[in-house]
Amino acid sequence: MAKFYRTVGLVAVLTLPNLMLAAPPVPPKALGQVEARVDFCARVDSKNADQYKELGKMVVAGMSEKELKEVRESNDYKTAYDETKGQSEKIPQDKAVEGCRAGLDDESK
Repeated sequence: MAKFYRTVGLVAVLTLPNLMLAAPPVPPKALGQVEARVDFCARVDSKNADQYKELGKMVVAGMSEKELKEVRESNDYKTAYDETKGQSEKIPQDKAVEGCRAGLDDESK
């Protein structure tokens, strides 16, 4: 799960220059991975679902609805989302919740 939050951090770092150039802020593959993890964590740790959703919103904050729709409809996004979802589903429930919550703790620091 730490990998997920490193990915979110990396996406944030990578998107800053793109925002300045008016390019789509988050590549489809990265967004697919991030949103799959956010959705997974919100499901397995429903008590903190709102916090995971807020993290997801932060990643797409610079994107318009049109950009989001286009990215989410791309094959790269769908493939990354499905692969990440499949990998996440293999994690035992207790370990998944632990990893998700660790990521929330990292974000609050």
